[in-house]
Amino acid sequence: MMTKNFIHGMSRAYDERMPILSMLVAASLTVPSVRIALAFSPRGAMPPLVERAAVAEAAAIWAPYGVSIAAVDPAGRGTDATVLLTVIVSLSSVSPQAPWQVPLGAVEFAANGTPRPVIRLFVDRVIRLLEGAQQTGAPPAAWPPLMRAQVVGRAIGRVLAHEIGHVVLRSQEHARSGLMRAVQRSDELVEPSRHQYRLRD
Repeated sequence: MMTKNFIHGMSRAYDERMPILSMLVAASLTVPSVRIALAFSPRGAMPPLVERAAVAEAAAIWAPYGVSIAAVDPAGRGTDATVLLTVIVSLSSVSPQAPWQVPLGAVEFAANGTPRPVIRLFVDRVIRLLEGAQQTGAPPAAWPPLMRAQVVGRAIGRVLAHEIGHVVLRSQEHARSGLMRAVQRSDELVEPSRHQYRLRD
């Protein structure tokens, strides 16, 4: 069942009519490969199954573009990743606004336009949004635990992949379609197909 819920501003509340992304689209990344290490903080904020599913989903979305993604211990050092990103997981950011009117993730940019190596994930907002999504005709609360972990992890992973895009592409802009669009339907966050999560101009 398709819902009519929408996410507005997955990173920041930029107008979706801003100039579309004009660099590093489709398979035209200017580097042969990029390695990204994700350090989740606080550690254990998400159930392990959900975190693994989220990282796997983000990795699968970026793999066709030469970007590899893996989680590392936040206290770990010596990673040879090209980019080390801290992912701050927020579980207490409920907003009085409807869930599709607030960001599900965010990346801050310095005054010179450089993205800071920190991603914020508002996991509670994602879960709240998914309450309107349907799989097998049942709401998320009625799904078997493993299915719920996989589907919630998939949705979080797609939000994470979008925010990683702002860092990798070094751009605050949004595209009209694909991974870097500002507005997405909640049912697209949970559906198995990733066809809506490609880089597009």
